[in-house]
Amino acid sequence: MMTKKNGFIVRCIAAAISMLLLTAPLCGCGKAEPPVDALFIAGGITSGNTVIDEDILTPLLESAADNPGAAICASTVDGAPEVVYSTTIAKPDKKYAAKIAKQERSKLVRRINAGISGCVAAVPEVDMMNVLYLAEDFFGSFHEDKRKVLFIHHNGLSTTGLISFSTPYKADDVMLIIDVPAEEVVKNLADNDLLPDLADVQVIWSGFGKATDKQSPFSRNYAGKLECLWDSILSASGATVDFITEPKPNDSVSYSNTEIFGDLGLPRVTPVVIPPDELDSFHVDLSENDADCAVRFNPGEDTFIDESKAVKELQTIAGEMLRHGQCEYVIAGSTASFGDGDGKTLAHARAQRCADVLIKAGVPADSIVVIGLGKLSHSKRASDVDANGRFVEGEAAAKNRAVYIYPTDSDFGKEVLGVC
Repeated sequence: MMTKKNGFIVRCIAAAISMLLLTAPLCGCGKAEPPVDALFIAGGITSGNTVIDEDILTPLLESAADNPGAAICASTVDGAPEVVYSTTIAKPDKKYAAKIAKQERSKLVRRINAGISGCVAAVPEVDMMNVLYLAEDFFGSFHEDKRKVLFIHHNGLSTTGLISFSTPYKADDVMLIIDVPAEEVVKNLADNDLLPDLADVQVIWSGFGKATDKQSPFSRNYAGKLECLWDSILSASGATVDFITEPKPNDSVSYSNTEIFGDLGLPRVTPVVIPPDELDSFHVDLSENDADCAVRFNPGEDTFIDESKAVKELQTIAGEMLRHGQCEYVIAGSTASFGDGDGKTLAHARAQRCADVLIKAGVPADSIVVIGLGKLSHSKRASDVDANGRFVEGEAAAKNRAVYIYPTDSDFGKEVLGVC
């Protein structure tokens, strides 16, 4: 039943999406593609999901709208997905002049858009496999030579049903599905005849791996595993898939549907735990012993031997730090055992010089902790003295002349913070 509140929500969403669609380019994609014959849209208003990218969806809608006989269907993305909108494009009246035909086309796009806006989640959680089964039913009546497109807009975290990233993969095991080899998951689905039939379907998956609201950010390793799993399932189902994961230029923030449309009272979706993984954490040892390392300092100084090469390498490192999204890094300087003193002052100055370049390249200053280890003992330090405690210039000494960049919550990050 359409309540007064739900009716208001649908009108608000319809108005918002209509504005987006009507302001988007009407020329479609740059390259010539056959018209869309069957378009299934799964990407409605869901808690924690980002807003559909109109630059991706609009050309698909227009392609279908210009193709008499084409079918468009849309479903919710929640714990019990269901089709809430479907239409077939009628053949245009030949009596319409070109101007009137264009007006009718605009009305048609608005009607489709209004229907799609009704895809508001009604049941807690997300069951993505059931979304695929709905798409299978929809595409089943179309011949092989038809262009069939499944447009999904979701971060990829299904939280209930056959594929759930929030519960153990097996009832008698604690292992999560993200840690199960993709081929094992696919084989299990195939052996139980649970793979959907999506033969010759083109899947376009946008919003993939984007976290909003209460969902913690995706680590690089987790996002890679997630994409591998869904790609394996969809490929085994006969589909081709294109994941849209890169942000658009100047789009550093992914706004959620709740942020755009306000509090709609959407049903809860359990946030999936993204565990910290040392192997996934970005870290680097800038050591004089590494022949490929350009971050080298003049003897006894905190100045780079080759400023331009050192800055270029540190800028690359800054990009990796930002891409991995670690909250905080420790930048620790280390020196060889040469000379008097503990070496902490020089080591701190060199670490700070690296930090300054990283901050200038975009790494937040408040995410960096700079320390000078100097000659202090730690797990990466090599012995650069002989049996009598005299300094020996060589490979070990070169290894100790280093700057380490590690997440503060990594094993080595915790170690050096504890040493100091």
